[in-house]
Amino acid sequence: MPEQHLKPVYAYQDWEIDLARRELRLRGAPVPIGSRAFEIIGVLVEAAGDTINKYDLMGRIWPGAVVEENTLQFHISAIRKAFGPDRGLLKTAFGRGYRLLGKWAIREESAPALTGALEQPHTAGQPLLNAAPEPLALPDKPSIAVLPFQNMSGDPEQEYFADGIVEDIITALTRFKSLFVIARNSSFTYKGKPVDIKQVGRQLGVRYVLEGSVRRAGNRVRITGQLIDAATNNHLWADKFDGAIEDIFSLQDQVTAAVVGLIAPAVERAEIQRVKRKPTDRLDSYDLYLRGLALQRTGSFEEARALHKKAIEKDPENARAYANLALTYNTQQAISGIALSAEERSEAIRLANSAANLAADDAVPLAQAGHVLTYIGRNYDRGSSMTTEAVALNANHAFVWLSRGWVALMCDEPETAIESFDRLLRLDPLDPNRRYAWIGIAFALFCLGRYVEGCEWAAKAAQLHAEAHSLGALIINSIGAGRIDDARDAAAHLLKLRPDFRVSHSGEVFRSRSAATRDLISKALQASGLPP
Repeated sequence: MPEQHLKPVYAYQDWEIDLARRELRLRGAPVPIGSRAFEIIGVLVEAAGDTINKYDLMGRIWPGAVVEENTLQFHISAIRKAFGPDRGLLKTAFGRGYRLLGKWAIREESAPALTGALEQPHTAGQPLLNAAPEPLALPDKPSIAVLPFQNMSGDPEQEYFADGIVEDIITALTRFKSLFVIARNSSFTYKGKPVDIKQVGRQLGVRYVLEGSVRRAGNRVRITGQLIDAATNNHLWADKFDGAIEDIFSLQDQVTAAVVGLIAPAVERAEIQRVKRKPTDRLDSYDLYLRGLALQRTGSFEEARALHKKAIEKDPENARAYANLALTYNTQQAISGIALSAEERSEAIRLANSAANLAADDAVPLAQAGHVLTYIGRNYDRGSSMTTEAVALNANHAFVWLSRGWVALMCDEPETAIESFDRLLRLDPLDPNRRYAWIGIAFALFCLGRYVEGCEWAAKAAQLHAEAHSLGALIINSIGAGRIDDARDAAAHLLKLRPDFRVSHSGEVFRSRSAATRDLISKALQASGLPP
């Protein structure tokens, strides 16, 4: 029998870190945690509160291996998740590294639990004897790897272009804080090799893989891409992009923006479908948020709020759950045409402020919070600043442009609003909720006195989904264009849907910083025959 090496058991409050048995325990019960994450905890607890530089930490956990920083961050997140309400025990020293808080005392010494052929001590960073490479666990948010695109041109000199496209796509995708993106160095280990997508998913710990090709003929280039679910091998999205090669770097930028703008919504839609199939007793905070989002988009606001609240209970730092919970009040008022109660307004503003405080550099909840604080909170300057910052953080996310457009519209900047809505429609032309951009364009055109065009956009939105905002946009533009009968028909439709709608609601429902615009909207609604 080999000598058993005793190792300490560190204890702090209700927690124990047993280095011999490689267990993290809470009140004596083991807490599930991955092997690499446990090794990180072991290094930090032995440092006795000192900060360990992140590069030193990577060197000790993965000696001799090339490891990307986001791999370390993934395991740090797993540790915080394991600590649950005590996640604050793992402290990030910004720009330096990590340390474990608390006075961890050595309670006892322990010997490893030995089984069969594994009766040997395991050194951090070294594989267990006779063990096959362990598939990486999937992160708690959608994960994607972008593989090197194939150069189909037969010209080795075009490799730089194909590689440049992939590098730009990876960089752009990392701006989506809702995605876990494998870094370039890991993705490019597959360059020039035949790949099995399922194997790539297991090796890199990702759910989605993007692959593609570049083919150049004369002064034209064609780029194809396809997004694949690594677990099932199902193709979720595919497209091609053609362009002239005269300005190759401009083309590279255009393709990157197009691909990234389409991938993120495709991943989100796939995630929503995945979560719908998941048993309700196994939903985590992210799953609950996604289910709430799906209900929110169908107008089931009460059910959506219940799920977003559960998501926040499971993860009090889920900025997106806070933002979308606030946004349910926004959308409820907009599509119903009925002003929120004082209590509802107060709650929406509170939630939006919480989302803004937690958003950090995540553009989406920042934009959503800015939208709510403008529409419900009437804080035009702050909302404008927040949505402008969100665009700077991630100009490739469609929803960021939707919020920016509506905030610009409410701030009496109709030209900026139209430009923003146009960007959204280019980024995600098939979004089921694109009608909100159409409605925004219709209101902006009304502000610019372009009533006939406004009628066209509003009618398109109302045909897709008739509600207070789409019908309201149609009514006011029809009055402006002199189409009185059309305006009255739309007003009758609105009253059929919302018998309690009144023109006096318009200042709340059709928000504008400009008193002149509010007055024009009110008079146009009155002219259609709607009750005061």
